Amino acid sequence: MEILANSEQWQKIVNLIIKKGPLSRSQIIKTLKISQPSVTRLTEQLINKGIIVECGVGISSGGRKPVFLNINPDYSYLFGIELGRAVIKISLVNLMGEILSTHQAITNNAWSLNKIFEYIKVNTTMLLKKHKINVKEVLGVGVGVPGPLNIKQDGTIHLTNFYNVKNIKLKEKLKTLLNLPVELGINANVATLAESWYGKGKKHNNFIYILADDGVGSGMVIDGKLYSGSHKASGVIGHTTIDKNGDKCICGNIGCLETMVSTTKILKNIKKHPDFKNELHLFHNSHNLTLDIVKEALIKKSKVAKSVINEMGSSLGIGIANTINLLDPEAIILGGRISEFSFDLTDPLKEMIKKKVLEEQSKNIPIYITTLQDNVVLGAATLILNSVLNSNN
Repeated sequence: MEILANSEQWQKIVNLIIKKGPLSRSQIIKTLKISQPSVTRLTEQLINKGIIVECGVGISSGGRKPVFLNINPDYSYLFGIELGRAVIKISLVNLMGEILSTHQAITNNAWSLNKIFEYIKVNTTMLLKKHKINVKEVLGVGVGVPGPLNIKQDGTIHLTNFYNVKNIKLKEKLKTLLNLPVELGINANVATLAESWYGKGKKHNNFIYILADDGVGSGMVIDGKLYSGSHKASGVIGHTTIDKNGDKCICGNIGCLETMVSTTKILKNIKKHPDFKNELHLFHNSHNLTLDIVKEALIKKSKVAKSVINEMGSSLGIGIANTINLLDPEAIILGGRISEFSFDLTDPLKEMIKKKVLEEQSKNIPIYITTLQDNVVLGAATLILNSVLNSNN
């Protein structure tokens, strides 16, 4: 989509159609405040280039029936990569935000970097071959990694507890490996971007996304734009202090939210619960406890599982309440594997928000559970699209 780089108005129209489409020309005029002749000319140019297509006719309000425009999903493609500590996911994504295919591998933070790079190279090639796509049709590669990035002036990043590597020029290495543009982002931030473009965040200009999984991260959209901070290090809500006398965190601090809220903590807290032995029959056994087994136990009315998830909801609620008091967002969106315990998690979470948030209207802020699948890889791919469509802004 290099042809968009020289036209700010083309970028604005394509950006709007991807996020809000299908749209009529009159809706584009009204939203972007561009003149009717200009929109007619610009949309015809985009149609001729194959970037957008006419996709249907609406109901007339007295004049000509409006013709709706939408993005051509197969004009270009993107790669989204989730490079986590436990797993690598690589997805091929079209311009509509549809994940065409995903390859993934469990790494358990034990692979060498050379093995990771080899896996990325082999599997991006395989995905293109599977869908008969030429690499020239790919806009670039977005990569989500655990934060913070700790970016140095030479482009080196330092990631905590990451494959036994201290410093790495990850972006530069991947650009050389794949011969494509590369953008990096923190997992929670890229997942937030996906929500903003394709998920529950589409209807909100100011919202916070919480990624509750192995750890807890967050992303913020302010005035319709992803906020990353002065050093691309914002959103590390998991390392805000909730209890100064609490447990020691992997970051070295005491009482971080992440010491109370994580997938690992769910399993540990269930095993050490005083009534766990009385409910062993609900958990199969104590040696291979998994989140899926915990979900099954909840369905079977496990008091232990309910107690642990309720307590985690309260802790997460304190962290979110602090953020609401600070930023006053329109909505909160929950994602990550912990959000899958939504029923037992959100009631105590909302109760804590009502107790801790000061502004009356914010006490009843909407709490959504994400409906997106694999929103880290989708958001990583969207990093590239966001960069292309905002290069003149």
